[in-house]
Amino acid sequence: MENETSNKYIQQHQDEQGLDIPIADAPPNGIDADTQTNNQQTSQISSFEKQVNKTRSLMEVLTAIMALIAFAGVAVAYYQGQITKTQFYQDQRPYVISRFKEVLVFEANKEIAINITNGNYGKTPALKSGGIGKVFVGRNAMLQADQWFKKQASNVFTERFETIIPQNTVASGPEATVSTLATERAIGIEEFNSIINNDFFLVIGMRQAYTDSIGKLYWTDFCVSFLRSGAIANCTTHNEVN
Repeated sequence: MENETSNKYIQQHQDEQGLDIPIADAPPNGIDADTQTNNQQTSQISSFEKQVNKTRSLMEVLTAIMALIAFAGVAVAYYQGQITKTQFYQDQRPYVISRFKEVLVFEANKEIAINITNGNYGKTPALKSGGIGKVFVGRNAMLQADQWFKKQASNVFTERFETIIPQNTVASGPEATVSTLATERAIGIEEFNSIINNDFFLVIGMRQAYTDSIGKLYWTDFCVSFLRSGAIANCTTHNEVN
């Protein structure tokens, strides 16, 4: 009895004193507070690293794009420079242009002879020039001309250039130089009639080579053919300036 009375007294005394001993809430699943804090910090660090990596990747992409744009700008500038250089070169270079003038001799049993005039164009004129040419006759006259331009026309580059064409002379003008080309033999009556009655049975080819003030070499190819209508037509090829 005495013990029970004493226990009741102690319990009552504690209640009257208002003793309140706080008890911390236990973390869920049995994880202590330090471990939970570390996990949160680790998660935050991982998220931050992902953001940094994402930003770094974006910067790398932007850097690559900027480098590509810079390269493209350099390429465009170089291309434009080359175009300007080519245009300047084409504008300043000399041009020797040849034109058919007249038929000197056009009779059966004679050599056919043709006059061709040459003009000197361009802001930088040709100083000296030289040329070679040939008259081709036959059903394959155009093929003969093709082979001549391919294999023999370059012989002009081994010759001395001694002809001087006056500067700013047009090929049709009175000051143009004249080149005379003739067949290598007399043309018989049957072959002469074939020239009259067929297109491209008579073809004239010529190459003019020339130099400018610093000795740079250029050349112009010239090719025309007789038509049965009596007209003189340019060949489909071999009328180029080089």
